[in-house]
Amino acid sequence: MFRKFWHGSRPDSTGLGLHLVKGLVEAHGGTVSVGPADVGPRPGARFRITLPAADVPERQVSQQ
Repeated sequence: MFRKFWHGSRPDSTGLGLHLVKGLVEAHGGTVSVGPADVGPRPGARFRITLPAADVPERQVSQQ
């Protein structure tokens, strides 16, 4: 699903979206996972994107 140019059953898709998302998220130290969506009458997928928290110096936080 995260492979470049993979579009499953949608021939009108370029197959690049999830591949790009995964690459960008992983480049920032995060992860992307997929599982079944448990809501609604139609089957679907639920994507989870996890990114590490940024360390913001205390001085920058207090100035905002």
